[in-house]
Amino acid sequence: ECDDVPDGYAIIIVEDFGKGIPQDVIDRIFDRFYSERVEGISTGVGLELVRRMVEMHMGKISVSSVEASDGNPGNTRFTILLPLGRKHLNPEQIIEDYHTSEDQSLYKEDLLSTEIEDYRGDDENLPLNRIIDMTKEKPIMVIIEDNVEVCGFIKDLFSEMFRVESAYNGNEGWNVIRKVSPSIIISDIMMPEMDGMELCRLVKSDKRTCHIPVILLTARTAVTYKYEGLETGADDYIHKPFSADYLRHRVKNLILQRKLIQEHFLKSSLFKPEDLTVTSMDEKILLKAVRHIEENIADPKLNVDSLSREIGLSRVHFYRKIKSLTNLTAVEFIRVIRLKRAAQLLEKGSLDISEVRYAVGIQDAEYFRNSFRKQFKMTPREYAEKHALL
Repeated sequence: ECDDVPDGYAIIIVEDFGKGIPQDVIDRIFDRFYSERVEGISTGVGLELVRRMVEMHMGKISVSSVEASDGNPGNTRFTILLPLGRKHLNPEQIIEDYHTSEDQSLYKEDLLSTEIEDYRGDDENLPLNRIIDMTKEKPIMVIIEDNVEVCGFIKDLFSEMFRVESAYNGNEGWNVIRKVSPSIIISDIMMPEMDGMELCRLVKSDKRTCHIPVILLTARTAVTYKYEGLETGADDYIHKPFSADYLRHRVKNLILQRKLIQEHFLKSSLFKPEDLTVTSMDEKILLKAVRHIEENIADPKLNVDSLSREIGLSRVHFYRKIKSLTNLTAVEFIRVIRLKRAAQLLEKGSLDISEVRYAVGIQDAEYFRNSFRKQFKMTPREYAEKHALL
């Protein structure tokens, strides 16, 4: 059964016989992220995107609904009218010579016209190799892309600055990620066995890997999948095809963002994980680690083994996590928190230097003096005298 269809239109009807939609809500269900405290009424971005896409095609969407009552099911009907043909479209809206993102010839070195706006305003004079310390071991990048040519294209872009590992489906990629714990992940979305969305969810929900930045790539409609990609916890989203310059630019931004987080930790006098731009899981791990150190700070036996056990990570995964978030080894992480607490105690002036040293669990006076000087560019005595004058 179908309503009369106007000439020159196609009609799509989606109908169900569930609970129905209350009349005081129905006018708002196409609003983005609209949610009503009525069971079953939560729209997220789905219906808003449907309406926008229908209107992009010069179509119309409407909804009618009757709520269930007295044991009778409700009824909801969505009706979409789309004009046939292409006369209603402007010439610039029609792609005559369409190529899929599988065509490697579309992946250029220089910026594409669609990428220029996003590129503006950033520090273009700060190349990636200046952000990455090239004197140390190369950071690891994992690329998961089922198109061999596109995977090779990306690998060639970063092979000088990263140790690049590659995989051709999500399951294989997840195994590689857990094995090597990379500094950054670039993953296609549409892949066999496990897609990029599910892979990203796994990465961001596992405390061993949730700190790793993820860039998702897709040839699907950007408006639709960008929201989905970011909702999985992806750090960035790039539409295929893309240029070499643009991908380098987005990778650089994520690496730079992580570097700023690391610098914030080193420079702040008091470490507060909630001040850092990290995932909620990373924040919980850091809060737990800092809390355990602070509660046991006077214990000289506090070490990486006891701390990693408290967090629930192996020593290796704890080391990788802390190194990625703070650019410190796990031993340095504990020492820096001890020294920052020592600095706070010295500022108060109620304890002498020996008492402060024991209060933060450091027994060796020379080790304390040298470590403090390295952290604060002055000895504990100079630090105490400086703050006594304030």
